[in-house]
Amino acid sequence: MDAQNVPMTMQRELTAGVQFLRSIINQSRKLQSADVDHFEEKLTRLLCKKYTGHWFPEHPMRERDYRCMSSDRHEEDGLIVEACRLSKLQYKDLALPRVFTLWIDPCEVSCRRLPVSSGAGLLSGSPRHKPGGMRERSQREMYLELARFSLELLRRLAIRRSLACYTVYSPIHLA
Repeated sequence: MDAQNVPMTMQRELTAGVQFLRSIINQSRKLQSADVDHFEEKLTRLLCKKYTGHWFPEHPMRERDYRCMSSDRHEEDGLIVEACRLSKLQYKDLALPRVFTLWIDPCEVSCRRLPVSSGAGLLSGSPRHKPGGMRERSQREMYLELARFSLELLRRLAIRRSLACYTVYSPIHLA
């Protein structure tokens, strides 16, 4: 499932979360681009399926724990493990941090890499378009907006690499 098949209400956030994981995976250079593409597709499908019915743009904190992916020293995240299985990859080859938590919520994607960090975000804000007031956008507009998200993400990650906890995506910074 690519970005255009994800329900519009969660498209930006799911894409930002999966792209964030992809950026970490690509840093290790252990996997071929085609393998990472396949993993990304499978993970997006699994997340979309799991989050459907549990996505509340008007109440972003509702069921936040349900939309959390986490891994610790003893257990890997089940959805990531399943995406690996479907992609015929080994979890260890993803080279993800041993301990991390990733929340994909309406209007925000945030990551915590250390179990003791507070969860405070680097980016925060409110949606540019209110729920129910979302205007129809062309595919070109969506791709341009996604490109701006990705560039902002990469820029902020390069600046703040040493932070243990930061927000990966929030639409307030895309004016």
